[in-house]
Amino acid sequence: MHANLRAIVGVAREAGITVYHVPYHRWESGDYLDWKYPSPYQLGAAERQAFAEDTWGGTFHEDFPVRPADVVATEH
Repeated sequence: MHANLRAIVGVAREAGITVYHVPYHRWESGDYLDWKYPSPYQLGAAERQAFAEDTWGGTFHEDFPVRPADVVATEH
């Protein structure tokens, strides 16, 4: 999949198609503390600090850097 995605993004850029980046929510200390019903997945992510900001899971992969013409969506 990784190789195919690299190829697709390369072809899109060559064709002038806008590339969109949609980041997953990057975990930060205090996430989910005031939630009434966090899911087990969310609690586990907080415990493991999955996708923590400024870690390997909280950054874009080096093969897919954000370029000036790209669009980056707001985290959900």
